[in-house]
Amino acid sequence: MSVWTTAFAAVVGAASGGAESAIILYEAALGLGISLGPLAGALLGDLNWRFPFFGTAALMAVGFLLITTLLKAPPKPAEKTRLSAPIRALGHGGLSTTAFTALF
Repeated sequence: MSVWTTAFAAVVGAASGGAESAIILYEAALGLGISLGPLAGALLGDLNWRFPFFGTAALMAVGFLLITTLLKAPPKPAEKTRLSAPIRALGHGGLSTTAFTALF
């Protein structure tokens, strides 16, 4: 699941139309990928069993090229984050409960 959250954070961060439109575009792309991906894999696999793997590799290469050319570097933070910040954040009740639940 971390790939999805990373992709979502990148899309929202790069969106110029606001978070709402970024969420709509992300969910639409995710829905199309989930519905059309197996169909495209089946069509490619019908031609040759190796073609779905080549198709995946080609799409990953296109995605990598688009990310490296279109995604801008994030701005520098105003102040550096301390190494102890994640531990201090556990002082918040909701976060500590979620972290404890996720741990077990």
